[in-house]
Amino acid sequence: MNNFFVGILTTTIGSAIGAIVSVWAKGQGKIWWALVVCIVIGGIGGYVVGRFVVPLISGPTHITISSPVQPVTITITEPQDQQPVPPVIWAKGTFQGLPTGWKIWVVLHPYGTSVWFPQEATSISGRTKGSWQTLIHIGLEGDVDKGRSFDIAVVIADQKASAELAKHVGKRGILLDTTFYTRITVVRE
Repeated sequence: MNNFFVGILTTTIGSAIGAIVSVWAKGQGKIWWALVVCIVIGGIGGYVVGRFVVPLISGPTHITISSPVQPVTITITEPQDQQPVPPVIWAKGTFQGLPTGWKIWVVLHPYGTSVWFPQEATSISGRTKGSWQTLIHIGLEGDVDKGRSFDIAVVIADQKASAELAKHVGKRGILLDTTFYTRITVVRE
């Protein structure tokens, strides 16, 4: 839903409430109350709709991350491909050729969806060559995702893209357009 329709919706709701209040205010001889109520309700309504309703109905955020010019190699050493895993695990790996200022990110993709879930930023040892690790959450708590397959992939991002990914850690999934440097599948225990 775009902002134009949100504005129309908010204005319509505010006008309807304003009309009700103005009928009451006119009978009470307090017409200025109608103006105050309309302004307050319009402002609150616009904030609530823009902050809470639009994100729920607008779908996932789409993030595009450009790849660096130089070649980068990244591996996942833990967990292993097709390995059954508990709900929370450490993912680990190695990297070589990471550009200065870029970060390694692990993203999780539940099978049957089109979205990716960024995990916490990785900690790395070494500048352009070394190892990385991060704690990742495989699915929801409890048995809801037991037996479900998940892709674990590694991407790299510059400072701007890293800031965008960080906004989505622990929240709704995102659509991701980027190069996956390595990708494995695990099954939730």
